[in-house]
Amino acid sequence: MYDFLDKRPMTVEEDKYTFRQSSQISGQTGLIGYLRADFGKNGNEFYSSWEDWNKDLKTPDFKQELDEVINYLREEGDILSGRVAMNRYCNDTPQSKMTMEPDYYGVRVDTDKYAYLMRLNPNKGDYNLYCYCYEKVWLDRHIAEARKGIRFITPEYEPLFTLDDGDKIRITRSNGEYQDYTCRYIDQTHLEVGNDLYHICQFAEIMEKGHCAITPLRASLPESCYTFLLTEESHIGIIKKGEFGYYPSDLSTVYGQEGKDFVAELNRQDGVTPAQSAAMSAGSIFGWDCPAADPKNYDVNGVIARHRINKDISEQGQGQDEANLENVKDFNEKNENNEIVFLFDGTKIGERSQSFNDGYVIINARTKDEAVETFKAQYGRGQHNEALCAEVVSDFNRVGQIKRSNLPCHNYIDLTKPQEPNQSNTEEQTDGRK
Repeated sequence: MYDFLDKRPMTVEEDKYTFRQSSQISGQTGLIGYLRADFGKNGNEFYSSWEDWNKDLKTPDFKQELDEVINYLREEGDILSGRVAMNRYCNDTPQSKMTMEPDYYGVRVDTDKYAYLMRLNPNKGDYNLYCYCYEKVWLDRHIAEARKGIRFITPEYEPLFTLDDGDKIRITRSNGEYQDYTCRYIDQTHLEVGNDLYHICQFAEIMEKGHCAITPLRASLPESCYTFLLTEESHIGIIKKGEFGYYPSDLSTVYGQEGKDFVAELNRQDGVTPAQSAAMSAGSIFGWDCPAADPKNYDVNGVIARHRINKDISEQGQGQDEANLENVKDFNEKNENNEIVFLFDGTKIGERSQSFNDGYVIINARTKDEAVETFKAQYGRGQHNEALCAEVVSDFNRVGQIKRSNLPCHNYIDLTKPQEPNQSNTEEQTDGRK
């Protein structure tokens, strides 16, 4: 059997399957059971115990193969030969370190029929091995399906956002209290939120009935990062995942390009990539449910990757998010002038060339009055009569508030300062957050 035994570090998406799953997911993935073991006091023993999950899958052939796999990995120098050898493997294979559980390392061993997902911990006093055993075809099929992501929709089946399997959401209730829940993919119309199973429409209806807001907390984003604030008094702030605005920092003010470079270096030292920083900035302005708040939609330099965004937009059907992404791009390009992005409903005037999928015309200006005048000058002549333009302009405040897009560039707004009328619908915070 050793000729077809394949051993490799586990991927991030496989890591979660070395922990206890719900009955639904365990059944879909073909979980047979799991083995746990430790190396004893001297580090070379092997005390193990087995926990059944699906006895029907625990055939004589499987039991024989499991014994052979474990005994093979127990041979001198291999990962299960002792604590020293396991520790050596973990140190020599940093790519096997689990992202969300940094105390553990993951190894996958495949045979023709079965997959053995091993969670390693070389520390004395803990279980050194958890080995979850699966029907390989079942497991791989589930993982491939889960890559489609978990869909969140409105009760009318309008898409909101898609979340990676295993990521969290924050549910904020009408009284301001919130709680975070891990979400798991079941299929295209079902998900698990915490310990509960829902149809995606059922979950949407429950959220609407309870007046709850849902915020995606992507694991691909850091918990916080630094940002360079282009206000009248440039300074450095802190963005926290899942929250609008920024927190002030006590770091010294650095101006211009030097300030941007300083913030980039601070983020680099904290392990925050340019793509993550750009996504954090977008999320803190436009909302954490738009594609601009997902680092996968940026290149390594933190620049929006249009081909990825277009694919994301087409899959989710969220034309408004493409406008949001364009706004982020405008913020990055125009922030030297401290311009603001204003949105006008372009569908009423038949304008499509600049209005993106959902029909919003974007105007960059320093004030609302300037934006209105620019809009009228561009679209109030010829076939577009002034009365129609006036109707569009009168709708401006509602559109701006819904889009959250009439904010100064690149999250550089201090929400504790008084805003001009109709410039922001965000109330002042009292918890130190800006």
